Amino acid sequence: MSIILVNPPSLYHMPKFRAEGKLAYFELSRRQVGENGFWSLPGEHLGLGSLAAACADRGIAVHIVNGQVLFHRSVEQTWQAITRAAARHGSPDVIGFTGPAQVFAENLHLAGLVKRRWPGCVTVLGHDFATLNHERVLDEHTEFDVVACGEAEDCFVELCLAVLDDRWPEPVPGMARRGEPFQPAQVLDIDQLPWPIRADLPLVMAAGLSPAVFTSRGCPYRCTYCTTGATASLLAGARRHREKSLDNVLAEIQDLAGRHRIRHLTITDDLFLSKSPESRERATDFARRLIAARLDLT
Repeated sequence: MSIILVNPPSLYHMPKFRAEGKLAYFELSRRQVGENGFWSLPGEHLGLGSLAAACADRGIAVHIVNGQVLFHRSVEQTWQAITRAAARHGSPDVIGFTGPAQVFAENLHLAGLVKRRWPGCVTVLGHDFATLNHERVLDEHTEFDVVACGEAEDCFVELCLAVLDDRWPEPVPGMARRGEPFQPAQVLDIDQLPWPIRADLPLVMAAGLSPAVFTSRGCPYRCTYCTTGATASLLAGARRHREKSLDNVLAEIQDLAGRHRIRHLTITDDLFLSKSPESRERATDFARRLIAARLDLT
């Protein structure tokens, strides 16, 4: 019995550059941005790391297969990594997939392989694309049993607890299921979330990529070209853009600097700085406190 979370290899750009099977996602990125830009690219998937941490808080072990940071050059390599994880930790009860619209075909292919290999495994799709299209995904693609809509630290944990207890869970806010009415999840207090599990951090640093933190979630704006605001608008409640306390953020950065000896850091917020005076004041305060901490970070 095991729970596996999967970030596909993200190979959608490869045909454009005639690089199918020749380059991994970050290998192409290095060519595009050069060494001076490559070191700032975040390699960890903090969303999956946060889900894993929320599961760990409830005694559930989760194994992450990150096809990007593993430098997979094909979806088949990611599938092989999934089967190796299953061989080490047990046949999967739940496998979660993540990613934007560009990698939906990769996730769909992998979920189909999962269903053929382990028919009883519950397959979950998350991220903005899945959230905004959950009805269509479930109507048209039986490869996925459930869509985790928006923030999933609560609903994914409840799903895993139920499946591991050999039962199908009662309807959970934030979890879309085929043929059932959908109820949006409540807005999470992100200061109460455990810090993401950093299973991929050694690989990230060895590859020359950047460790990362997030300091906020959601967005107050509703730009028509962006999924972040559209996804935030589906959350129940008014606080659809939330910021962590700077005490929390700086404590996590200090922990990364002390335990992992990171030398640089990328903030992965969709919106770190807004137009409001309060946001500018927070950013300035953050910069001052980070400098005062003397962590020697860029």
